[in-house]
Amino acid sequence: MSAVAEDGGASTSTFGVLDGLVLLVAAGSLWWFWRSDLIRPGSFSRRQPADKPPMSAGAMLFGLMIAVFVVSAVGVILAVGGEAEPENIAEAGRRDLFGAIAGTSAAIGAIILAHRLWPIDRFRFSTKGIGTGVLVFALVFPITLGATALVRVLMVGLGRDPGASVAHEKLRLMLDADPGAWLAVIIAVAALGTPIFEEIIFRGLFQSAMVAVFPGRWPGVLVSTAFFTWLHVGAADPISLTSIALLGLALGLAYEWTGKLLVPITMHAAFNLLNIVLAFALLRGS
Repeated sequence: MSAVAEDGGASTSTFGVLDGLVLLVAAGSLWWFWRSDLIRPGSFSRRQPADKPPMSAGAMLFGLMIAVFVVSAVGVILAVGGEAEPENIAEAGRRDLFGAIAGTSAAIGAIILAHRLWPIDRFRFSTKGIGTGVLVFALVFPITLGATALVRVLMVGLGRDPGASVAHEKLRLMLDADPGAWLAVIIAVAALGTPIFEEIIFRGLFQSAMVAVFPGRWPGVLVSTAFFTWLHVGAADPISLTSIALLGLALGLAYEWTGKLLVPITMHAAFNLLNIVLAFALLRGS
Protein backbone atom coordinates (compact mmCIF):
# COMPACT_ATOMS: atom_id res chain seq x y z
CA MET A 1 0.00 0.00 0.00
CA SER A 2 1.54 3.22 -1.15
CA ALA A 3 1.92 6.50 0.67
CA VAL A 4 -0.67 9.26 0.65
CA ALA A 5 0.23 11.96 -1.82
CA GLU A 6 0.27 15.56 -0.66
CA ASP A 7 -2.88 17.60 -0.93
CA GLY A 8 -2.63 19.71 -4.06
CA GLY A 9 -4.54 22.49 -2.33
CA ALA A 10 -1.72 23.23 0.10
CA SER A 11 0.69 26.07 -0.61
CA THR A 12 3.82 25.35 -2.61
CA SER A 13 6.10 27.07 -0.08
CA THR A 14 4.78 24.97 2.82
CA PHE A 15 5.38 21.72 0.98
CA GLY A 16 8.76 22.98 -0.16
CA VAL A 17 9.84 23.32 3.49
CA LEU A 18 8.37 19.94 4.42
CA ASP A 19 9.97 18.28 1.44
CA GLY A 20 13.33 19.76 2.42
CA LEU A 21 13.03 18.43 5.96
CA VAL A 22 12.02 14.99 4.70
CA LEU A 23 14.96 14.91 2.29
CA LEU A 24 17.33 15.89 5.10
CA VAL A 25 16.11 13.01 7.28
CA ALA A 26 16.21 10.66 4.29
CA ALA A 27 19.84 11.63 3.63
CA GLY A 28 20.65 10.86 7.26
CA SER A 29 19.05 7.42 6.96
CA LEU A 30 20.96 6.66 3.77
CA TRP A 31 24.21 7.79 5.41
CA TRP A 32 23.58 5.42 8.33
CA PHE A 33 22.91 2.47 6.01
CA TRP A 34 26.04 3.30 4.01
CA ARG A 35 28.20 3.78 7.09
CA SER A 36 26.96 0.44 8.47
CA ASP A 37 28.07 -1.25 5.21
CA LEU A 38 24.55 -2.51 4.46
CA ILE A 39 24.07 -0.98 0.99
CA ARG A 40 27.63 -0.51 -0.30
CA PRO A 41 28.85 -2.51 -3.31
CA GLY A 42 30.32 -5.76 -2.05
CA SER A 43 28.70 -5.51 1.38
CA PHE A 44 27.31 -9.05 1.15
CA SER A 45 30.85 -10.40 0.67
CA ARG A 46 32.23 -8.43 3.63
CA ARG A 47 29.42 -9.15 6.10
CA GLN A 48 27.61 -12.37 6.87
CA PRO A 49 24.07 -12.40 5.40
CA ALA A 50 21.36 -14.99 6.01
CA ASP A 51 21.89 -18.59 4.93
CA LYS A 52 21.42 -19.14 1.21
CA PRO A 53 19.11 -21.94 -0.01
CA PRO A 54 20.68 -24.63 -2.21
CA MET A 55 20.34 -24.12 -5.96
CA SER A 56 18.13 -27.21 -6.18
CA ALA A 57 15.53 -25.43 -4.00
CA GLY A 58 14.80 -22.73 -6.58
CA ALA A 59 12.20 -24.54 -8.68
CA MET A 60 10.40 -25.98 -5.63
CA LEU A 61 10.19 -22.57 -3.93
CA PHE A 62 8.83 -20.99 -7.11
CA GLY A 63 6.22 -23.76 -7.34
CA LEU A 64 5.19 -23.17 -3.73
CA MET A 65 4.71 -19.47 -4.51
CA ILE A 66 2.45 -20.27 -7.48
CA ALA A 67 0.44 -22.71 -5.32
CA VAL A 68 -0.12 -20.02 -2.67
CA PHE A 69 -1.30 -17.55 -5.32
CA VAL A 70 -3.77 -20.15 -6.63
CA VAL A 71 -5.17 -20.87 -3.16
CA SER A 72 -5.58 -17.13 -2.50
CA ALA A 73 -7.36 -16.64 -5.83
CA VAL A 74 -9.74 -19.51 -5.06
CA GLY A 75 -10.56 -17.85 -1.72
CA VAL A 76 -11.41 -14.59 -3.48
CA ILE A 77 -13.58 -16.40 -6.06
CA LEU A 78 -15.49 -18.17 -3.31
CA ALA A 79 -16.05 -14.84 -1.56
CA VAL A 80 -17.39 -12.78 -4.47
CA GLY A 81 -18.45 -15.42 -6.98
CA GLY A 82 -15.88 -14.51 -9.58
CA GLU A 83 -16.95 -10.85 -9.94
CA ALA A 84 -14.07 -8.68 -11.18
CA GLU A 85 -14.81 -5.77 -8.83
CA PRO A 86 -16.93 -5.69 -5.64
CA GLU A 87 -20.04 -3.54 -5.88
CA ASN A 88 -20.10 -2.39 -2.24
CA ILE A 89 -18.08 -2.35 0.97
CA ALA A 90 -19.53 -5.66 2.17
CA GLU A 91 -18.41 -7.46 -1.00
CA ALA A 92 -14.99 -5.81 -0.75
CA GLY A 93 -14.74 -6.89 2.88
CA ARG A 94 -15.70 -10.48 2.09
CA ARG A 95 -13.21 -10.57 -0.78
CA ASP A 96 -10.40 -9.31 1.43
CA LEU A 97 -11.32 -11.55 4.35
CA PHE A 98 -11.65 -14.80 2.38
CA GLY A 99 -8.58 -14.00 0.30
CA ALA A 100 -6.55 -13.21 3.42
CA ILE A 101 -7.62 -16.35 5.27
CA ALA A 102 -6.96 -18.62 2.30
CA GLY A 103 -3.79 -16.89 1.12
CA THR A 104 -2.19 -16.35 4.53
CA SER A 105 -2.94 -19.90 5.65
CA ALA A 106 -1.45 -21.28 2.44
CA ALA A 107 1.58 -18.98 2.70
CA ILE A 108 2.32 -20.00 6.29
CA GLY A 109 1.90 -23.65 5.33
CA ALA A 110 4.29 -23.17 2.40
CA ILE A 111 7.02 -21.56 4.49
CA ILE A 112 6.67 -24.28 7.13
CA LEU A 113 7.08 -26.88 4.39
CA ALA A 114 10.11 -25.00 3.04
CA HIS A 115 11.69 -25.12 6.50
CA ARG A 116 11.08 -28.85 6.74
CA LEU A 117 12.72 -29.37 3.34
CA TRP A 118 15.59 -26.92 3.93
CA PRO A 119 16.00 -26.32 7.70
CA ILE A 120 17.71 -22.93 7.58
CA ASP A 121 16.78 -19.82 9.55
CA ARG A 122 15.37 -17.86 6.59
CA PHE A 123 12.45 -20.31 6.44
CA ARG A 124 11.86 -20.41 10.20
CA PHE A 125 8.54 -18.69 10.97
CA SER A 126 9.33 -17.38 14.46
CA THR A 127 8.27 -14.45 16.62
CA LYS A 128 11.71 -12.80 16.56
CA GLY A 129 12.34 -9.63 14.61
CA ILE A 130 9.57 -7.19 15.53
CA GLY A 131 11.90 -4.71 17.23
CA THR A 132 14.39 -4.82 14.37
CA GLY A 133 11.56 -4.36 11.88
CA VAL A 134 10.28 -1.25 13.66
CA LEU A 135 13.77 0.25 13.84
CA VAL A 136 14.57 -0.38 10.18
CA PHE A 137 11.16 0.94 9.12
CA ALA A 138 11.79 4.18 11.03
CA LEU A 139 14.94 4.64 8.95
CA VAL A 140 13.42 3.56 5.63
CA PHE A 141 10.13 5.49 5.70
CA PRO A 142 11.76 8.96 5.32
CA ILE A 143 13.65 7.62 2.29
CA THR A 144 10.40 6.56 0.61
CA LEU A 145 8.83 9.95 1.38
CA GLY A 146 11.87 11.83 0.10
CA ALA A 147 11.94 9.85 -3.14
CA THR A 148 8.25 10.47 -3.83
CA ALA A 149 8.76 14.18 -3.13
CA LEU A 150 11.57 14.32 -5.71
CA VAL A 151 9.50 12.46 -8.30
CA ARG A 152 6.52 14.75 -7.67
CA VAL A 153 8.64 17.87 -8.13
CA LEU A 154 10.09 16.39 -11.32
CA MET A 155 6.63 15.62 -12.71
CA VAL A 156 5.36 19.12 -11.92
CA GLY A 157 8.47 20.60 -13.53
CA LEU A 158 7.78 18.57 -16.67
CA GLY A 159 4.16 19.73 -16.73
CA ARG A 160 2.79 16.32 -15.74
CA ASP A 161 -0.12 15.78 -13.37
CA PRO A 162 1.36 14.35 -10.12
CA GLY A 163 -1.86 12.47 -9.37
CA ALA A 164 -4.61 12.46 -6.78
CA SER A 165 -4.27 13.08 -3.06
CA VAL A 166 -5.04 9.42 -2.34
CA ALA A 167 -2.45 7.40 -4.17
CA HIS A 168 -3.73 3.83 -3.76
CA GLU A 169 -7.11 2.33 -4.67
CA LYS A 170 -7.38 0.49 -1.34
CA LEU A 171 -7.01 3.75 0.58
CA ARG A 172 -9.64 5.37 -1.64
CA LEU A 173 -12.02 2.51 -0.84
CA MET A 174 -11.46 2.94 2.90
CA LEU A 175 -11.98 6.69 2.82
CA ASP A 176 -15.19 6.42 0.80
CA ALA A 177 -16.71 3.70 3.01
CA ASP A 178 -19.09 4.29 5.90
CA PRO A 179 -17.84 3.21 9.34
CA GLY A 180 -18.78 -0.36 10.17
CA ALA A 181 -17.62 -3.93 10.60
CA TRP A 182 -16.62 -4.46 6.97
CA LEU A 183 -14.47 -1.32 6.97
CA ALA A 184 -12.73 -2.66 10.09
CA VAL A 185 -12.14 -5.97 8.29
CA ILE A 186 -10.59 -4.23 5.27
CA ILE A 187 -8.30 -2.16 7.50
CA ALA A 188 -7.24 -5.22 9.53
CA VAL A 189 -6.46 -7.21 6.39
CA ALA A 190 -4.45 -4.34 4.88
CA ALA A 191 -2.51 -3.71 8.10
CA LEU A 192 -1.79 -7.34 9.05
CA GLY A 193 -3.02 -9.98 6.62
CA THR A 194 -1.51 -8.44 3.48
CA PRO A 195 1.98 -7.95 4.98
CA ILE A 196 2.11 -11.56 6.19
CA PHE A 197 0.88 -12.93 2.85
CA GLU A 198 3.03 -10.71 0.63
CA GLU A 199 6.24 -11.03 2.62
CA ILE A 200 6.07 -14.82 2.65
CA ILE A 201 5.28 -14.77 -1.07
CA PHE A 202 7.76 -12.16 -2.28
CA ARG A 203 10.59 -12.52 0.20
CA GLY A 204 10.24 -15.94 1.84
CA LEU A 205 9.49 -17.88 -1.35
CA PHE A 206 10.21 -15.86 -4.49
CA GLN A 207 13.30 -13.99 -3.32
CA SER A 208 14.68 -17.16 -1.74
CA ALA A 209 14.17 -18.94 -5.07
CA MET A 210 16.00 -16.17 -6.92
CA VAL A 211 18.84 -16.11 -4.38
CA ALA A 212 19.16 -19.87 -4.78
CA VAL A 213 19.59 -19.76 -8.57
CA PHE A 214 21.50 -16.47 -9.03
CA PRO A 215 25.07 -15.88 -7.83
CA GLY A 216 25.35 -13.39 -4.99
CA ARG A 217 22.43 -11.71 -3.24
CA TRP A 218 21.75 -8.50 -5.16
CA PRO A 219 20.25 -10.16 -8.27
CA GLY A 220 17.67 -12.00 -6.18
CA VAL A 221 16.81 -8.88 -4.17
CA LEU A 222 16.44 -6.74 -7.30
CA VAL A 223 14.33 -9.30 -9.19
CA SER A 224 11.98 -9.75 -6.23
CA THR A 225 11.73 -5.96 -5.87
CA ALA A 226 10.82 -5.60 -9.55
CA PHE A 227 8.20 -8.35 -9.25
CA PHE A 228 6.75 -6.80 -6.09
CA THR A 229 6.53 -3.37 -7.77
CA TRP A 230 5.08 -4.72 -11.01
CA LEU A 231 2.22 -6.43 -9.21
CA HIS A 232 1.23 -3.05 -7.74
CA VAL A 233 0.98 -1.36 -11.14
CA GLY A 234 -2.61 -0.28 -11.66
CA ALA A 235 -3.44 -0.15 -7.94
CA ALA A 236 -1.07 2.77 -7.29
CA ASP A 237 -0.16 5.87 -9.26
CA PRO A 238 3.34 6.41 -10.75
CA ILE A 239 4.58 8.51 -7.83
CA SER A 240 3.50 5.88 -5.32
CA LEU A 241 5.21 3.14 -7.32
CA THR A 242 8.49 4.88 -6.49
CA SER A 243 7.71 4.50 -2.81
CA ILE A 244 6.62 0.90 -3.30
CA ALA A 245 9.80 0.03 -5.22
CA LEU A 246 12.03 1.50 -2.50
CA LEU A 247 10.01 -0.24 0.19
CA GLY A 248 10.36 -3.54 -1.69
CA LEU A 249 14.11 -3.04 -1.97
CA ALA A 250 14.38 -2.31 1.76
CA LEU A 251 12.24 -5.36 2.61
CA GLY A 252 14.41 -7.59 0.45
CA LEU A 253 17.67 -6.29 1.92
CA ALA A 254 16.32 -6.57 5.48
CA TYR A 255 15.37 -10.20 4.83
CA GLU A 256 18.79 -11.07 3.41
CA TRP A 257 20.66 -9.42 6.27
CA THR A 258 18.56 -10.79 9.14
CA GLY A 259 17.17 -14.05 7.77
CA LYS A 260 14.02 -13.40 9.80
CA LEU A 261 10.69 -13.13 7.97
CA LEU A 262 9.16 -11.16 10.81
CA VAL A 263 11.49 -8.22 10.07
CA PRO A 264 10.05 -7.44 6.60
CA ILE A 265 6.56 -8.40 7.80
CA THR A 266 6.80 -5.82 10.60
CA MET A 267 8.19 -3.18 8.23
CA HIS A 268 5.42 -3.81 5.69
CA ALA A 269 2.71 -3.77 8.37
CA ALA A 270 4.05 -0.50 9.80
CA PHE A 271 4.14 1.05 6.32
CA ASN A 272 0.53 0.07 5.57
CA LEU A 273 -0.77 1.05 9.01
CA LEU A 274 0.94 4.43 8.97
CA ASN A 275 -0.47 5.23 5.55
CA ILE A 276 -3.97 4.26 6.70
CA VAL A 277 -3.65 6.50 9.77
CA LEU A 278 -2.36 9.40 7.65
CA ALA A 279 -5.15 8.96 5.11
CA PHE A 280 -7.88 9.07 7.75
CA ALA A 281 -6.23 11.90 9.67
CA LEU A 282 -5.58 14.14 6.68
CA LEU A 283 -8.13 13.23 4.02
CA ARG A 284 -11.20 11.62 5.63
CA GLY A 285 -14.21 13.74 4.72
CA SER A 286 -12.27 16.02 2.37
